Amino acid sequence: MTETAHTTPSDGFTLIEMLVTITLMSIVSLLAWQALDATGRSVTRAQDISNDSTAIVRTLDQISEDLARHALLESPYPDRSGQLRRPDSPSLPASITWSDNRLTILQHSRNGELIPVSWQITRNALVRNTPSEQGQAALHDVTRLSLKAWIGGRGWIEPAAIPAGLRASGLEISIEQARENDAAPRTFRMVVMLP
Repeated sequence: MTETAHTTPSDGFTLIEMLVTITLMSIVSLLAWQALDATGRSVTRAQDISNDSTAIVRTLDQISEDLARHALLESPYPDRSGQLRRPDSPSLPASITWSDNRLTILQHSRNGELIPVSWQITRNALVRNTPSEQGQAALHDVTRLSLKAWIGGRGWIEPAAIPAGLRASGLEISIEQARENDAAPRTFRMVVMLP
């Protein structure tokens, strides 16, 4: 009888198989990391947009609430010192004034006293001022605040250009915001009806 030599296959991986496996795992890991990084940046951008939208809605709601709470005054009306004052723009209610890009709204306090609430741009922020809270920034990166009044039959007009004897029945507040990442400034508008 003759003995024949049988060779048994190796039970392990060859060096080339290991190198191919490691290379494929590296490529898959790199692609997964890039996908996670892109997802993370997208989530951060979506969060920033959500925060911006929330701040804008909150600011417009506060301006609308301030305008809705304006004191119903007859012209002329007493100021804080008790002297009679005539409104700067008779086309607007006596308690709402617009001058030098500043919106001022007189409201009654709990004790009946007239208190001013004003909105203006200070250092690229839209700021709300009251006697108790000075310089509270409501919205950042604001480049323009504007106001137009609705005059029936004439449309939207700047308050200073309203002809004598005409009365506004609504206001349009516009806020322009220019963020670093935006290609162009964004403008947000709100219309408030006047009593």
